[in-house]
Amino acid sequence: MKIVFDESSRSLEQKTKGAEQQYALVVEDDPDTNQLINIVLTMGGFEVYPAWNGLEAMRSLSSLHPDVIVLDLMMPRMDGWAVLEQLRASKMVPNIPVIVLTAVYDADSQRRARTLGAKDYVNKPFASADLVSRVQALAAFVLAAKPTKPAPGTSVHESS
Repeated sequence: MKIVFDESSRSLEQKTKGAEQQYALVVEDDPDTNQLINIVLTMGGFEVYPAWNGLEAMRSLSSLHPDVIVLDLMMPRMDGWAVLEQLRASKMVPNIPVIVLTAVYDADSQRRARTLGAKDYVNKPFASADLVSRVQALAAFVLAAKPTKPAPGTSVHESS
């Protein structure tokens, strides 16, 4: 498998002071790919939590609350399809956007993943800049949907 790590990824680091930290759960059984995704997303401003199979990912969701999940489909113990099905059926796990990142290229798999709730589908090999921009876009959507806290000393209700 070839994974493209392009030079434009070096400019992806976007951590800024005062910005809310965003979290990504990366579910990938291949250690090299998991590490590469971790590096690329960290450079893109994310704190990354790795999981090595679907079962580990589902267990970790009881304590982690990621802004986005990057999910491989072909894994041991519990594959990505089962994870998508459990996320869709779960009432305890919040609606976390999922990006499928896989070597499965066919249109039926893409359709099935989206039907099961995946928000995006990226084929391996992937360009690191493309993956980061897609993850950032979904995480930004999640961040925009979070309720904001009023600034200290301000009232939630305006008086007339």
